Amino acid sequence: MSPRAALPLALLLAGCSTIETGPTLQEIAAPPDQPPPDAMPVLQSGQVPPSAELAALNYEKLLALPQEPAARAETMRRLADLQLELDERRGGSLADSQARQRRAVALYTAVLAEFPGDPANDRVLYQLARAHQNLGEPAQAEEALQRLIREYPQSGAIDDAYFRRAELLFKLGHFDDAALAYRRVLDLGPATPFFAPAQYKYGWAQYRQSNYEAALEVFLSILGRELPPGELADVQAALDGAGAGKQDLVRDALRVVSLSLTQLGGGDAARKYFAAHGEPPHAALLHAHLGEHLVEKRRYTDAARAYGAFIDGHPRHALAPAFQMRAIEALTRGGFVDQVVEEKERYAERFAPDADYWGGRAAAAEVLAQLRAHQEDLARHYQARGQQARAHDDAAARQEFRSAAHWYGRLLGQFPQDPKAPELRFLRAEALLDGGDTLAAVAEYRRVVADHADSDKAPEAAYAALLATQRYSTEVPEAQRAEAQRASVAAALQLAERFPRHDQALAALTRAAEDLYRLRDWDAAVAAAARVLDHQPPAAPGLRRTALGVTADAHYSRKRFDRAEAAYLELLALMPEPSEERAPVAERAAESIYKQAETARDAGDPRAAAEAFLRIGARVPGSRIRAAADYDAGAMLIAAQDWDRAAAVLEAFRATHATSGLLPEVDKKLAVVYQNAGRPAQAAAVLDRITARETETADVRLEAAWLEVSLLEQARDPKAWAAYEAYVKRYPQPLDRAMEARRKLADRAAEGKDAARRQHWLRETIAADAAAGAARTPRSRQLAAEATLEFARAAAHRAGRLPLKLPLAPSVKAKKQAVERAIAQLTAASEYHVAAVTTAATYELGLLYQQFGRSVLDSERPRRLSALEREQYDLLLEEQAFPFEEKAIEWHETNLRRAGEGVAGEWIGRSLQALAQLVPGKYGKREQTTEVYDALR
Repeated sequence: MSPRAALPLALLLAGCSTIETGPTLQEIAAPPDQPPPDAMPVLQSGQVPPSAELAALNYEKLLALPQEPAARAETMRRLADLQLELDERRGGSLADSQARQRRAVALYTAVLAEFPGDPANDRVLYQLARAHQNLGEPAQAEEALQRLIREYPQSGAIDDAYFRRAELLFKLGHFDDAALAYRRVLDLGPATPFFAPAQYKYGWAQYRQSNYEAALEVFLSILGRELPPGELADVQAALDGAGAGKQDLVRDALRVVSLSLTQLGGGDAARKYFAAHGEPPHAALLHAHLGEHLVEKRRYTDAARAYGAFIDGHPRHALAPAFQMRAIEALTRGGFVDQVVEEKERYAERFAPDADYWGGRAAAAEVLAQLRAHQEDLARHYQARGQQARAHDDAAARQEFRSAAHWYGRLLGQFPQDPKAPELRFLRAEALLDGGDTLAAVAEYRRVVADHADSDKAPEAAYAALLATQRYSTEVPEAQRAEAQRASVAAALQLAERFPRHDQALAALTRAAEDLYRLRDWDAAVAAAARVLDHQPPAAPGLRRTALGVTADAHYSRKRFDRAEAAYLELLALMPEPSEERAPVAERAAESIYKQAETARDAGDPRAAAEAFLRIGARVPGSRIRAAADYDAGAMLIAAQDWDRAAAVLEAFRATHATSGLLPEVDKKLAVVYQNAGRPAQAAAVLDRITARETETADVRLEAAWLEVSLLEQARDPKAWAAYEAYVKRYPQPLDRAMEARRKLADRAAEGKDAARRQHWLRETIAADAAAGAARTPRSRQLAAEATLEFARAAAHRAGRLPLKLPLAPSVKAKKQAVERAIAQLTAASEYHVAAVTTAATYELGLLYQQFGRSVLDSERPRRLSALEREQYDLLLEEQAFPFEEKAIEWHETNLRRAGEGVAGEWIGRSLQALAQLVPGKYGKREQTTEVYDALR
């Protein structure tokens, strides 16, 4: 069998599973009945025997025998081929597989070395490449294929070699070299079975090198070959029309085209590319897929621009309205409200019945339906925006309402018989009214009544016309305004009196109450509103709400805050939840209560003021001023020294107003309240929050941190000591405070009998004082001196406990070294010049020398000494001990002399007691001791 005959037509592109690298040809180009292999095919050198294992053993034996060169070459090739066949048949462990592959590599390599001119070496090189590939050695496999191409350009496997080498280079990420190799396959022409997969991967190699235009050229060529004829804009229809087994290839080619265009700039890039290279017949499909791709990537504005690019290039195309709708839908999915509005306006302008697009033709029904829907959407959108903007920007709101009126007008002009015409015209009147054109609004209301008398909107429009007329009375010049308003009130009262059964009578009366309020005739406004509220049957809820609002506002204006509160709360009970109208009413109710609380506070009744402040949270919990009221309630309870109640109110504040800017002040008040209430642990918890709050000043956080640890200690809280440690790390300054914290930690360790921790904090104390330099204080020096003294005493104690044993030389050496270390540490403690520490260290020095002399006298004696020798040895030891005793006396007398310098204390007295033992003749008697002590002073 020839090498070429053994090659499959469909090949695997390894390592390309995502859109960025491309799917495999297994997914794109393989015929359904010929799944491609996972590796290079085995080129069998002949019929495989039934027992390949036995054949391999026989070939191994044969290879060991002398043979003619041609026979030896064939034996080596067959044995190597059997190794590959056995690997595919038997599988086995990875080690076994690799061993067989290595054996094949060795044999093929040997054939090439021993028989370099063999005409079958092209097949050997191919098989060698396959073995290297199976071993995961793509570089060696590529090298073998490159040699095959170089040395056997006329081989029947040359196109396969080109393609295999390109695949390996692609897998290695050498996309530039891979592209050249794929190009070699393409240069062989469509006759090669590798042409289609090579073209596909050539395009991907260009894409992976960011050669997007080159990739476009390749994949557009594929699409031109595989897409069905005719113009398409639906991707699924295009895929359904592709040839059998080509859907995945077409789908992926479309995807890479979209990816490339996206990299080049999206829709604008497509327009420029087609202008430069010619537009393909399936341009609409490409724009449609590009848009869908961008939508999938959530790049909604880019998708809209891609659709718009098609329209810009084909403004009169039959698909232009559909592409415009796609742009709108993409932006809608992305939530880009403003851009959706712009696109809908563009749709309305481009495809209106009188637009140039139609060229005198009748507009399509589907487009008109979309047009009508878009115009209503635009009108309602601008009207809603106006309502939203009205609370904070009246000028902007008016402009929005005018835009709404414009679109309502266009819709009614183009669709005068629309079933929703009464509602739309009424909405236009409202938009005109809100936009500031009151007279035009009145005319539009009246037209609703005149043109749609049977409509449900007619009564509402009639009443709205009355209200608009009343509103116009408020728009006249200032000099005429009061008179015009009173005339409007009179007309409304007359309507209510003359037509009490008119369905708008109570509305007119309600409006009159509002106008009276605007005229600052508050009592008359309350009276008019009362007529609405007392009416039987009860007035509509909306009218009752308005009347209650007038009543509440009038009482508030008259500073009758208790009656205003009652009216506002009654009004809130009538208002639906949720409702945008509730917020201002709730605020005025809260303000009415707040004013009452202020009155009680100013009258010197903090408890009554606190109750009033808290009533805001109970009755209008969502009020904007509730946080301030709750805070003020806490302040009033503090003023009343009601600590427990104040704590409860302030803690409730923290839970209810978790984002309030008053929280820092609340915590400071809580800390004071808990301290006064005798609750140090809770006060410490509050101070911990203050310390952690980065918005506090550094001084506040420092003081809070110190007070926190102090309160934790006071509360006997086990966390106090961890808090002291954290304090020392975070606040090394002020030095004295940090030193006190270290002292407390050391003392705590001593209480817990934790010697290691105590020594740690004593060392920290010494180090902190040493590092302070010029910032050292008397207190830091004292604490460091005391810590140093403690270490020195421990060293002296260890030295004193060392006995002198035979042989004396090593024990004396050890004893001397320990004493010298203790002397050094005691000297270091003295050098702090802290009187109490210096006298204690001096005493310890005397005691150390005294103990050293005693240890000499108590040292172990040599055995077998005669009585005379023992006596002489003892005298010798006394002579050796005497200098240490003299040194001890010297140090104790040094301490006594400090009494003459005005220094007193326990350790001078102890030195005096030691001298009484060491020099009893001089210091032993009480009266003599006193005289010596006085003399030294």
